[in-house]
Amino acid sequence: MAYTILVPVEDTTWNSGFISHLNNLAKRDDSGFVLLRVLPDLTGVNAMEIDQRLLEAETMLNNCAKQLDISNDRIWFNLEMGDPETVITQRAIIEKVDLIAMTTHARAGMSRMLDGSVAESVMRVAPCPTLLFHTDTAPHPELEKGQVMRILVPIDTNRESSYILESITQLIPARHCEIILYHSFTGTSEADNSGTSIKTEKAIIELCKQRFKQHGYKVSKIVSSFKSPASDIIKTIHEQQIDLIAMGTHGRSGLSRLLFGSVAESVLHHSACPLLVVSTSPTQEFEYKERYIG
Repeated sequence: MAYTILVPVEDTTWNSGFISHLNNLAKRDDSGFVLLRVLPDLTGVNAMEIDQRLLEAETMLNNCAKQLDISNDRIWFNLEMGDPETVITQRAIIEKVDLIAMTTHARAGMSRMLDGSVAESVMRVAPCPTLLFHTDTAPHPELEKGQVMRILVPIDTNRESSYILESITQLIPARHCEIILYHSFTGTSEADNSGTSIKTEKAIIELCKQRFKQHGYKVSKIVSSFKSPASDIIKTIHEQQIDLIAMGTHGRSGLSRLLFGSVAESVLHHSACPLLVVSTSPTQEFEYKERYIG
């Protein structure tokens, strides 16, 4: 069964670090790449400028394809117009892709409030895992014999752990990595307002650990915290020399996001690590079908 990867192509795609990660994904015998270039709406633009824009886009797609260590019959091109977030999500649905891999500028402050971030918008509503790379991301580590990729997995719920486990097993063989679990406790000695007790949370972490072990993964450490999840995760990334973060996002948007923020977005903005994000919103499937398919 094919493993299809959607790559929205832009200027930052040429980053050598990003390309090296794509080529690592290309090592899968069943992998295939859908290269997507999204243009702005060219309605009303003169014919000469349209031709120039199309030529530039086609050249960009071809140049990207040349840098992938994969045969041409496993690469497909798509050239579309419209809002990038909408087009990327629609193409992911239509192509039934298994993964979206894209770069992000990880804007912060006023720039982010005014312009937003396509990557952040996509990761909240994507119907599949999203693998995000900073524009200055380091090349994929060439693991020597005996070395492993260290993956930090922040976990909150059983449902979230199942989603993340499935995403990791599709991407990285167990023999090539070790898992560091992270959990931020929210319960009190008995239960907090949400009815979640520390005993319940510890049981969730233990179950998650056993699930990874059943799939052959080594769980080398469990890091716990009672403080700020985002800042503690970022601290752990540096202390444990993490190569990849794999976590869920609840897909908050609008006022809810402004009030509560997003741990995944905070990590994205303050860490140079590649980030694998899985939307775990219970209403995700209904929302993206309603918005993007109708």
